[in-house]
Amino acid sequence: MREVYEETGVKMTVDRLGYVNEVYFFNDNPKDFGKPVYELAFYFYMHAPEDFAPVSDRIADGEEAFAWVAPNEPCTLFPDFIREAITDPKPYVVHVIRDDRQHCSAT
Repeated sequence: MREVYEETGVKMTVDRLGYVNEVYFFNDNPKDFGKPVYELAFYFYMHAPEDFAPVSDRIADGEEAFAWVAPNEPCTLFPDFIREAITDPKPYVVHVIRDDRQHCSAT
């Protein structure tokens, strides 16, 4: 709840855990380029307040930008399963494992 509030300015409450996402990849940051990375992320379904209204249409955070978009809006969303999570929520926790190390070179 704290993270959502910090990133968006909207106070929400947690409904339930929806996805556990594990990703393996090589760092593309110049400082640590090629270093193997393991990322573990938890995605929760949340309840927005009745009077929900984003503080901003677009929030920049370093190299990332957050934007409020409709589930059917034609754009790239990250992570790639998030559109399905929003439009077809499952009644159970989904575990996603992705290994991007074979798709890029550490050299």
